[in-house]
Amino acid sequence: MSRKTTYNRSIDRSNKMITKPKIAAYAIGALIVLSAFGLLLSFKRVDATYYGLDKNDWTGQVDNKKVYDPGRYRLGILHSFILFSSIQQSIEFTVSSGNQIGGRTSDGLAISLDISFQYLISKSIVIELYNTFGLAYEDVINTQARDSIRDAASSFDAIQFFNNRTVIGAAMEVALRTIIQSVVGVSIPGFQLRAVDLPDAFENALERAEVARQEIQIAQFEQASALIRAQTTIFEAAAAANITLIEAAAEADAFLILINAQAEAVNITLAAQTEAYYALAQALNFTSAELLAFLWIQALTQIGEFGNLIIIGDNTPDIILSTNSTAF
Repeated sequence: MSRKTTYNRSIDRSNKMITKPKIAAYAIGALIVLSAFGLLLSFKRVDATYYGLDKNDWTGQVDNKKVYDPGRYRLGILHSFILFSSIQQSIEFTVSSGNQIGGRTSDGLAISLDISFQYLISKSIVIELYNTFGLAYEDVINTQARDSIRDAASSFDAIQFFNNRTVIGAAMEVALRTIIQSVVGVSIPGFQLRAVDLPDAFENALERAEVARQEIQIAQFEQASALIRAQTTIFEAAAAANITLIEAAAEADAFLILINAQAEAVNITLAAQTEAYYALAQALNFTSAELLAFLWIQALTQIGEFGNLIIIGDNTPDIILSTNSTAF
């Protein structure tokens, strides 16, 4: 055997001795990586707005003993969470989406209802909800909602849908809440009757009737206004007449006061003259006849030019005045 052959065999034995530890190290490293990866995959998360149920993806079994709150949990590699929303969820039956609720009124008129409502799943019913309906509970809610709302709508006639939707909406909400809570177990915190679509011919007839009613009401208001204006005119005329009477009475009272004042002034003047003449008669020792003659003479002296005047009377002197006589 040559030296070269012996040398090559020695190298091969050395390589084999070095390779075995490397393979073991690689295997251990791979095992560690797989373990870490498996540990990482065994942690599952429940988001902040959900509840969770643990499901074994290998067997399909669901743990119906515990409901998980939001957080991160170590379930296992072949496990996952079935999630249920912990906040309100909205369901809509709208014309725009084509899933509106159709029905008939109590008098047989076809209607279309645009409705939305909100449901809420509590933690306490999650296990029973899943055991009863699986993940198809919302389909059950939809079906029960349609039936209950349609039944409630059939209790009212078309005129009520046109005039009093608030009462109808309240009745629908009660019916919906009652059936959903009893069948599914979820609560109904909100309900909205957003629109009611009645046949066009019926709505047009009601609109014409409403317009006519409003016109009648306007005419009644105008009639009442005309009556008020007429009454106001009567009141104004009566007030004006009353003012005229008051003014006339005031003028009459003022005239009477003036006449009385003038009469009083005459009486005062006459009384003063009487006292003066009485004092004159006393001072001159006139008799009544002499005083009367004096007064006649005094009166005649106050007359202007009046020609010859002869006055003859009982107990009075005969007096002849010339045309130019002005004094005695």
